[in-house]
Amino acid sequence: MAGLLLSRLADLRAAGCFGELVGLLPMAVDDATGIAVIALDANGPALHVRVNHPVCPRHEGGAVDWQRGTRIQILRIEVAT
Repeated sequence: MAGLLLSRLADLRAAGCFGELVGLLPMAVDDATGIAVIALDANGPALHVRVNHPVCPRHEGGAVDWQRGTRIQILRIEVAT
């Protein structure tokens, strides 16, 4: 699992904005809360992250603007049991 985590962290670091990764990495995003759950592999381990701006970048309708999200916070690493 450490290798998978390192790979995902490298992906996060290389991206100019979080929106570049949406659609490329296996993840579920919540446009209301700004939280994304990124799958590390098919067995269930996941990385939970959120937009980490003083004011969350949002579209006019209130959804998170992932293209302007350049800072994230890792909330937790979930490991399947």
